[in-house]
Amino acid sequence: MEELDLEIRKILTRAEYEGNIGSSSTGNLILEAIKRHYHDPAVAAAAKDRIEALKKQPGVSFPANYEELLAN
Repeated sequence: MEELDLEIRKILTRAEYEGNIGSSSTGNLILEAIKRHYHDPAVAAAAKDRIEALKKQPGVSFPANYEELLAN
């Protein structure tokens, strides 16, 4: 889980630096990172809470069907 948190922080830091924090690509990159670790039951259980927390941050958006995207 620490590895995933680090990946997410890097994505957010890079997006903020490049001025892309509000773009949908930021959310998509985070979903891709989570999906790579989604086979781990601990990640799968915490993924929804993590995404919901990120959605509350300014400029971070995710598709409404993010749970379906992670499951596929």
